[in-house]
Amino acid sequence: MSSSTTTTMAPFDSRDSQTVTLPDGRTLGFAEYGAPDGHPVIYNHGFPSNRLEGSAVDKLAKRHKVRLLSLDRPGMGLSTLQPGRSMLDWPDDVLAFAKSQNITQFGILGGSGGGPYTLACARKLPPGVLTHVGVMCGAGDFDPAARAAGVIPTRSRWAGFLVKYWPWGFRMLLGGLIGVTRWFVRTRMVTGWIDTWLAGMDQKKIEKKAEKKRAAAEAAAAKADTHSEGSIGDFEEVNAVAGSVESLSTVATKPGSSKAIEEDVEEIESDDEDDEPKQSIPERREAMLRALFDTFAQGYRGTTEDARVLCSDFGIQYEEITFNPVMFWHGDKDTNTPLPWIKLIADRIPHAELKIYPGKTHYSLAYEFEEIIRHFSPIEADTKKTEEQ
Repeated sequence: MSSSTTTTMAPFDSRDSQTVTLPDGRTLGFAEYGAPDGHPVIYNHGFPSNRLEGSAVDKLAKRHKVRLLSLDRPGMGLSTLQPGRSMLDWPDDVLAFAKSQNITQFGILGGSGGGPYTLACARKLPPGVLTHVGVMCGAGDFDPAARAAGVIPTRSRWAGFLVKYWPWGFRMLLGGLIGVTRWFVRTRMVTGWIDTWLAGMDQKKIEKKAEKKRAAAEAAAAKADTHSEGSIGDFEEVNAVAGSVESLSTVATKPGSSKAIEEDVEEIESDDEDDEPKQSIPERREAMLRALFDTFAQGYRGTTEDARVLCSDFGIQYEEITFNPVMFWHGDKDTNTPLPWIKLIADRIPHAELKIYPGKTHYSLAYEFEEIIRHFSPIEADTKKTEEQ
């Protein structure tokens, strides 16, 4: 059996539909987002989802010089099915993928159902390979401790029962649900609602951009008024919208001059250019639907296998994870993966740091993506190093 891996790009490639051949001959699909020359971070998508989930942080990854490599798990998206796999099989695929890309060190991030796969990597990958480990709104374990504590949500217990004792029925139910959803989202009513929602988001973006420019001009003017000599630097960050925080760079010019204010506002305009929609609303709607349904490109068995793994005892010895720190970001209103469920895991990891967001749910934690991506940023690391010196 060959131990080599090869990388293939789709003819229409926009970096989101690439594949590699793993040592055992299976195909692994991946998408690449963010800065091509940035610090590599491997992303483990949620459940049920696929590599395209990483597109949600493409612009943030670019801003923070992160190269996000989002992988399809077996049987989902472009990746070959791997029947009977376990949670601790995944790190082998991740390491083979990294070698295929000539990556020797990387961060690893998992969201929701991708969280346990991230912890499996933290436990199994060789020392020195990982630079960062992070889990956002991660799923909990189905181990005896969680069962005894009664923290597993009822719907998760039912899913576990179905995939264990009635897997073909689970596939039938899933197939029926997805089939109805495919039809429903193509109706004129729903496509119209999606288009209206996207247009509304664009309008909010325009309004927030205008507000950010105004705040930048006021901040620059205030600095100019309070300093009589020297240079204007390190302006306070202006919050445009959760998940879109941008800092104003140093302006080396004489305080009080209109040039200082103009340059700050011009920089905000330049930084915001990437936030303008580059596709039409129908094109963006189609991209959303593609990201939703690509999970089932090969049918429903891969998703059923993933559910089986996630609804089992993961077999991870959390006390033996030595990486420091293992970051957890979690909302205290998360009902998909309740806080007590993930806390059972975090409490067992020697160097875990659990950041709890009051009022955040499983989905509204997305408003904290800026902070999460910044954790993996080489810019952030350089800033900390400078401060320590």
